[in-house]
Amino acid sequence: MAMQLSLFLAQLIGLTTAVFAVAAFWRPGFVREVMADLQRSALTRLLFAFISLTVGLSIVLSHNLWVADWRLAITLIGWGGIIKGFLAIAQPPALL
Repeated sequence: MAMQLSLFLAQLIGLTTAVFAVAAFWRPGFVREVMADLQRSALTRLLFAFISLTVGLSIVLSHNLWVADWRLAITLIGWGGIIKGFLAIAQPPALL
């Protein structure tokens, strides 16, 4: 069961990253414009912080495996999402 979840999460994270990379390569100006717009809106930053926190918690709650193989990368991505989301909510914008 744990291996199926690990494979699913690896595919989900990998494909999402690949799609974004292709979009960034295909339309770099658009991606830069969207990122600049996201930086200007406090509401959008807060929304993305909660999304990052929620995704990170979802990964860690379902896949908190501290093993010495590739599955550890998934766990670390989850913890990274939790830390990123928490800091984006708790820290003043100047520190981010």
